[in-house]
Amino acid sequence: MASTGGSVSRPGSTRRTNVRWIMVFVAFLGLSINYIDRANLSVAVPYLDQDLNLGPGETGLILGTYVTGLVTAGFLAIVGGISYLVIVGRVEPLPTLEQTSRPGVS
Repeated sequence: MASTGGSVSRPGSTRRTNVRWIMVFVAFLGLSINYIDRANLSVAVPYLDQDLNLGPGETGLILGTYVTGLVTAGFLAIVGGISYLVIVGRVEPLPTLEQTSRPGVS
């Protein structure tokens, strides 16, 4: 029998890779960024209220929109996969505070 010089893969055998550690690192990185965002937002809210003359209802709307965006992104990632989430995020960007106008605020 002639040797082909390569390794023979047997059916059912699997080779261990380090992909799981990359996934753990990416999950940790995402959770860290989320925590930093939430912490910075809680510190910035009083200054946003003061600079933009926001009332309690408008502040609640901003914070509620942030949480709603997180929940929606999580749902889209679960249902459609992360590639679907990236495609939807690129095609339909949400308006930012600079793009929305409020009467009386310049």
